[in-house]
Amino acid sequence: MSTILLLIPAGLFGQGPSKTSFEFSYDYFPYQKLSEAEQGTFYEDLEIRVQKFNFEISHPLVFSRGRTILINNFGYQRLEIDYMNWDEVEGRDEPRVDDLHALSYTLFVRRVIDNTWSMAFLFNPGIASDFKGALMLEDFSLQFGAIFSKQFSSKFALGFGAIYSTQFGHPIPLPALSFQWNNGSNLRANVIIPVNMEFWYDASERIDLGVLMKIDGNEFHADPEIYGYDNPNFRFADAMIGPAAEMRMLPWMKVNLYGGYTYLRYFEFYNNYYEIAGYDPNNSLFFRAGLTFER
Repeated sequence: MSTILLLIPAGLFGQGPSKTSFEFSYDYFPYQKLSEAEQGTFYEDLEIRVQKFNFEISHPLVFSRGRTILINNFGYQRLEIDYMNWDEVEGRDEPRVDDLHALSYTLFVRRVIDNTWSMAFLFNPGIASDFKGALMLEDFSLQFGAIFSKQFSSKFALGFGAIYSTQFGHPIPLPALSFQWNNGSNLRANVIIPVNMEFWYDASERIDLGVLMKIDGNEFHADPEIYGYDNPNFRFADAMIGPAAEMRMLPWMKVNLYGGYTYLRYFEFYNNYYEIAGYDPNNSLFFRAGLTFER
């Protein structure tokens, strides 16, 4: 099984954070009907609301006069799913997943090879589960990635590599292309295709405005005794795009806001590799609010 939330922020494969940080965030996706609900079935009037509660701690270490950066990151996410118009009679045999948890540790290493080349490596073991039964081997997961990057100038770097990720709802290997760009003043971009794109404008010393495209997904193992399957697992992914703002309220505190619209939502229940039930909601508006503390 798999691990945590938005695994690979583009900034990590850039310079990485320079300070120890603590981040809390909350995501809200309002009630939506299912995208492929057939008329006259249990799914026709069913609506789903999703809330996510996220917490991360990151601590950077610098070695070899800045040529090696090592970042330890600990993360937790709770996924709360609420249902409207769930018919208890018709839905008595349907798997109802409502509370999921993910814990992860991420080791990120960036090494400068020479004046133009650098290498970044990410290693991410974790646990993703409903935590309603004893932990099993299927609750544990491993994700990783590596990117080689060439600095063409002080304004532009281009990288290539591969990642093994569950951000699309199940573990798959993916090629990765990264680039970091800035105009030398108040515009910058951090991109890792296909999982993360960030474009930022430094409006002032305290306010950054941007447009983000992010994919957040995972695969959670569920309790076999509750659901009656030998290896039940819930797969989800949300692909989001919209405006964002970072506001530094104090030298050590930032408020983070992000909202917009989803262009992909994937909510499905599996036993091993066989789909049992699909709850894919319609695309919708979403909102994220967070606080970051640095020291």
